Amino acid sequence: MGSSDHANRFHRFTSRGDVAAWESGIFRKWPYRHTMIDTVSATLSAHRSEGPLHVVEIATGPGLMALCLLRDIPHLTYTGLDYSVPLSDFARRRLSQFGPRAEVWHEDANEDGWTRRLPAPVQAFVSLQAMHDLGNQDNVTRIYAKAFELLDDDGIFVNADFVTAPGKPNANDPGRLPVARHFEVLRDLGYAWTDCIARQGDMACLVAGKR
Repeated sequence: MGSSDHANRFHRFTSRGDVAAWESGIFRKWPYRHTMIDTVSATLSAHRSEGPLHVVEIATGPGLMALCLLRDIPHLTYTGLDYSVPLSDFARRRLSQFGPRAEVWHEDANEDGWTRRLPAPVQAFVSLQAMHDLGNQDNVTRIYAKAFELLDDDGIFVNADFVTAPGKPNANDPGRLPVARHFEVLRDLGYAWTDCIARQGDMACLVAGKR
């Protein structure tokens, strides 16, 4: 899938008002996103209660999860990626209060440029309701693999996303995978452990560790 195909999967935004309205609608439709954000935050806090905690988010969107993470975890630093200029601009303005602790880049996660820009080491990758929009299992696998390369030795990947039931693929959204398939992919890539730490509705929060 090329970057143009990737972009065609998403909403079009022309203003900050468009982004704000879209964000509000998402939380009305999937109110348990708040639970998923809290779960991601608690997992990161438990993983690294002090010392460096550089977190990279795949598809930062309007930056709401980033806002919560930066508020909840004072020693956290953040880099967010998003393919959309309006979304990344909105998130950048929202997170400006955190100064150098937060950066938001206009980057397509399906391209490779961002991997060469990231400062090392990275202690955690996170994503919220976004990995399935990479388009297919191969692209999901690619992000897990890139993260594995960039994480430090005890780094983790926390992914809260839509999942499907075993044996019931979503033909209209092939990036949605069963929990067990996520675990198979992660372990095949070398992640030492995996867990499902929250599940509500059609979403699950998965975590994998490098060691």
